[in-house]
Amino acid sequence: DALGRYSSALYGYNYTHPVAVASNSRYNQIAFDGFEDYHYQNELGVVTLCQNDHFNYKNAIGMLQAELDHGVSHSGNSSLKVFALGAAAWQRQIRHFTVEEYSAHGDDIVRIARTADDIGYFAPNSDNTVNYIVGGWVRSTGLVADTAYTALIRITCTDSIGTGITTFDAHPSGYIIEGWQRIEAQFPIPAGTTMLKTELVAEESESWFDDVRIHPADGNMLTYVYDSRTLRLMAELDANNYATFYEYNKEGALMR
Repeated sequence: DALGRYSSALYGYNYTHPVAVASNSRYNQIAFDGFEDYHYQNELGVVTLCQNDHFNYKNAIGMLQAELDHGVSHSGNSSLKVFALGAAAWQRQIRHFTVEEYSAHGDDIVRIARTADDIGYFAPNSDNTVNYIVGGWVRSTGLVADTAYTALIRITCTDSIGTGITTFDAHPSGYIIEGWQRIEAQFPIPAGTTMLKTELVAEESESWFDDVRIHPADGNMLTYVYDSRTLRLMAELDANNYATFYEYNKEGALMR
């Protein structure tokens, strides 16, 4: 806007429906995975693998570290089940544009566009000026002192030679609600970071993760979950990642 505050949105289900809307956040600074549209059924009834690579854990499924579970979910119909002693990982190189990647023309700055520089995915800046919030919901068979699950979300930042700059673990806390416990923690991305990795870590017990999100700490995010067959809104998750659920009758009319 006129004050320089950014807003952004993510679209899923083959880019047909908004799955996340954020304020005071840029497109490359936000991420969400509700594990619902990995195999979206389109209007022709054909199940297709959506190609949205902004942020997801599809590679972990392909490497047999995890699987989609359509019988267990915090919201919607699916969650990601991570096998015991395993971790589902997502990682991406964080881009650093140099002066040589831009050219000046009069009073306008023209960017030299390359395919590798496309801003179409999650890749936050590592200038150490923006803190981020990572959140999600977890369900597990392992408890610590009967108050918290052992599963966690791990953030790892590495530099250009592969040396770990920092590792941050976000643990679940608070009440266990219908078997699910919330994860929410704040973390920085240190200067010099060139590779960012997030891991959904199961520790010693198999665990289920759902509604995983990342956004700037001074921004807000709302997320939405739809039925992948009917595209009806099933849940809306607020700025604190708490859900409002929607139920429909057989005719498709909203009941509550």
